[in-house]
Amino acid sequence: MTPQQCRFARTLLNWSVLDLADNADLSTETISGYEAGYEEFMESVIASIQVTLEYAGVEFIALDENGVRLRS
Repeated sequence: MTPQQCRFARTLLNWSVLDLADNADLSTETISGYEAGYEEFMESVIASIQVTLEYAGVEFIALDENGVRLRS
């Protein structure tokens, strides 16, 4: 999952950074930092974000910024 996919997935779910942070049990600074590409994150942090978004109904379909959709 790329930072752009993360932002797009939140938009599809109509989630704020706080919503994603709460659901993924992470800080808003972590979510914002990842989406902005400020620093490298451990794979486990990225996996936690991705699993949270997938559990909420997001499907990642490609490794580009448009590779996100809601499951039907």
